[in-house]
Amino acid sequence: GIAFAVRAFTEAESTDDYKIYFSTKGKCLTDNLPKMLDILQAIALESKMDDLERFRELVSELKTDWDDNFFNRGQTVAITRLFSYCSAGARVNEQDEFSYYQFLKHLVENFDAQAPQLLQKLQAMLQRFYQKSAFVLSYSCDRDDREYVKTQCLDFIAKLPEADTKGEPEVLPVCITNEAITTAGKVQYVAAGGNYAKFGHKYVGAMAVLETILRYEYLWTKIRIQGGAYGATARFELNGLGVFASYRDPQLEKSLQAYKELAAWLKNVEFPERELNKYVIGTISGMDTPLTNTMRIDKASTQYLKQVSDELRQRIRNEVINVTNEDLQKLGKVVEDMLSDGLICVVGGKQPIEANKELFTEIINA
Repeated sequence: GIAFAVRAFTEAESTDDYKIYFSTKGKCLTDNLPKMLDILQAIALESKMDDLERFRELVSELKTDWDDNFFNRGQTVAITRLFSYCSAGARVNEQDEFSYYQFLKHLVENFDAQAPQLLQKLQAMLQRFYQKSAFVLSYSCDRDDREYVKTQCLDFIAKLPEADTKGEPEVLPVCITNEAITTAGKVQYVAAGGNYAKFGHKYVGAMAVLETILRYEYLWTKIRIQGGAYGATARFELNGLGVFASYRDPQLEKSLQAYKELAAWLKNVEFPERELNKYVIGTISGMDTPLTNTMRIDKASTQYLKQVSDELRQRIRNEVINVTNEDLQKLGKVVEDMLSDGLICVVGGKQPIEANKELFTEIINA
């Protein structure tokens, strides 16, 4: 298993302070580590970006995969697009979603004119991705193999070139807008949210409990049972972003209204102790899910790159365990502020979107 990614990691409680990392992940039996590193060395130092026809095949495969699965990715597309309206870090990560699909379509349509220059760019990017002067090494193995694995990885890194790291990455503009992305499907993915941190709110453990409550109580009732959607979700990010989103939803307008009415519902919420404890247990069970080694190292690396301290994690955990109805009621104001900019993004059928076109600043055909 070898995988690659480019991602912006925002600092723990910031939407706009971020660093962009290129990551290479691999897993193998310990005895095969030298062979895996040989493969990575060949990729890093010997890759040749000069076969236009092979590149054409790869680009075509990537676009076909997006064509075939775009609707299934609808909720992720809607949420990442929404977050990009209000966070510089999220704006970078959105480049891997709908913006990437738009890029692929444009490249396929203009392949002969653009491909040669793009291959030159990709060749140059390899030297920026693989450099021995700036790296974070994370590894998971048996305790007895630690020194061996570390030595092998550092030997690989020592063979990488010194890279020119002058200059800063271009900061992509954050554009507050409301978009609809039309597809051939008849139902929608409806997302609404915003940046609650800009109103002075900080992430608290009650938000994690509220996510559980909304999935099984308010959003379940309003959007799944009454609205006929397949499901709905709520997310409050540590850095200050929040979103409510429905899944395969036939009721675009009613779902947006349900999100708007949530703040008022929250301000008067009062759960019996037994029911509140049930939601706390459900939240903690999600936080304490057993992890494989792969999941554990991913989690640890992300927390390190985002500068999430153990003290912060413990504070949130304590707040989850000790949550009260009053804590949940206070979140009514957070939700109210978070939605006050009116930010929405909808992915789905053209007819319902056109029927509500006054809600959007732009309608885009997928």
